[in-house]
Amino acid sequence: MARREAFQFKIEGMKELDKMLKELPKSTRKTVVRNSLKKAAKPIADAYKGNIPQSGRATGKALVNRVEITSKLKPSQRSFGPRDRTMVEMFVGSSAPHAHLVEFGTGPRYQKETGRYTGSMPPAPYLRNAFDATRRQALEILRDEMWKNIMRSAERIRKKAVRGTLGKRQHAELLAKSRRRWFR
Repeated sequence: MARREAFQFKIEGMKELDKMLKELPKSTRKTVVRNSLKKAAKPIADAYKGNIPQSGRATGKALVNRVEITSKLKPSQRSFGPRDRTMVEMFVGSSAPHAHLVEFGTGPRYQKETGRYTGSMPPAPYLRNAFDATRRQALEILRDEMWKNIMRSAERIRKKAVRGTLGKRQHAELLAKSRRRWFR
């Protein structure tokens, strides 16, 4: 079974962003990151849709119509082994069943019953090209969205605390953080 490759990147020079993110309750952190990643993935998905040729073939139309930005994979797409629950992942691609064949191509194919040669397909890396073309833009959007979402979440938590409607878990987490800060 082939191993799924993940695109990983590190945003440097954003220590303040990381520090502010860690100040939020755990439950809020993942939501902030997930929402930011979803917005940052939009230009990649748009470029992917634009890269697929619309020659009237059903293959291209199916790929374009089923482009998704999601945090979940189908069972057939998941990699095996333990999953790190602290990580937030976002996936961009087509949910069409033949998307991987178009992206990576195929070798020579033969029918099982007759042995007849049915051809091969060269790789057409539309998604990889879209990612490469929009990587910088996506990182800038990610940075900006993280700031916006952190500020919104902090304000939402502050308002809940003032109203007295902060959940028990969030209250305990924030109290523990303030104690650690106070007794350093």
